[in-house]
Amino acid sequence: LDYHPNGLIRQETGFDGQRTAYAYDLNGNLLEKTEYGDDGSQLITRYERDHAGRLVRKTLPDSNVVDYAYDRQGNLLSVEDGHWALAYEYDRQNRLTAEHQGWGTLRY
Repeated sequence: LDYHPNGLIRQETGFDGQRTAYAYDLNGNLLEKTEYGDDGSQLITRYERDHAGRLVRKTLPDSNVVDYAYDRQGNLLSVEDGHWALAYEYDRQNRLTAEHQGWGTLRY
């Protein structure tokens, strides 16, 4: 592992020899992950955040996008990847009460 001076991981090399590098914003939030292939190829995943630092969009190396939505309290409301939508419900104390997936609903 190689670290930035602020303690965040700059890059790592896995047991398989694959190198992965990370880039962050000034608040330490992950902006980009780059995976390097043996052939010199790069697979880049990008992360977009809102003013509160919450992840709102992840763009995968194949250009597919995953969107995240939150309520006013900052609770995750939904995750949408174009295939399987996830939705979440919370009680007045902001405790997770239900998770809706394509195949059904889990209640807590």
